[in-house]
Amino acid sequence: MKRTLSFILAFASVPSSLEAQDWVVTPDQARCLLKNKQAYLESAADVVVITIGTCPETDIFASAMDGKANMGAAPDIHTGEDRSASGYDDVVVYKASDLKCLTSNMIRMDDEKALLPKTVPCKN
Repeated sequence: MKRTLSFILAFASVPSSLEAQDWVVTPDQARCLLKNKQAYLESAADVVVITIGTCPETDIFASAMDGKANMGAAPDIHTGEDRSASGYDDVVVYKASDLKCLTSNMIRMDDEKALLPKTVPCKN
């Protein structure tokens, strides 16, 4: 029984789809991120945190102040395996060096969703 439970728990942690390797956003959000990539990079942070629903706003604190984002509800921010019921990620996070390399041809997109790679291949 103990072995079976361990196997089930280990198997349950394996991603069931490729989406576990990608940020899932709407096509409009993906286009907005790409269009405003340089503005996000201008934050000069090593890690760029993007509240994708407020794109093109690059200041997450300004978004909180104008009501676009509820920064007091951090437990309600969903990503990856814990996505919201909508199936989309609320936040996208990249190392600045990876975000610089992100291009439209790396994004898989259909009418309903866009898959942004979490790991961006860069040739530095």
